[in-house]
Amino acid sequence: MAMRLRQVVLVAGDLDRVEAEIVEGLAVEACVHDLGVGQFGLRNVLFPVGDTLLEVVSPVEDGTAAGRHLVRRGGDGGYMVILQTDDLDGFGDRLGEMGGPGGAGGTYARNPGPPPASQRRRWRHLVGGRE
Repeated sequence: MAMRLRQVVLVAGDLDRVEAEIVEGLAVEACVHDLGVGQFGLRNVLFPVGDTLLEVVSPVEDGTAAGRHLVRRGGDGGYMVILQTDDLDGFGDRLGEMGGPGGAGGTYARNPGPPPASQRRRWRHLVGGRE
């Protein structure tokens, strides 16, 4: 089962400040500010880091999941990790072996693009993630 890191997502209260810190500290330039996340009450910026993306999201409306996460954490920090695997069912089974809900559990969604583009979502509290 091959697996690779596709994207790391951070959450921040001040997107502009964190974007400037990343540009200076990692010597990378933003590749996109995705206006599509506005429908979720967010702003974001993405950076290419090798063959992986680093994304920072920031709530611009009350009641967002990202905003609640900021409050729970008490500030900026990690929010999400996106992995790619060539064996989605095997990866789910592996999560089950690690004490999470494995096998057929999880949420699947068909992504646009050629098959077998699908995804399974796991919430951090189900796979041992920490606040």
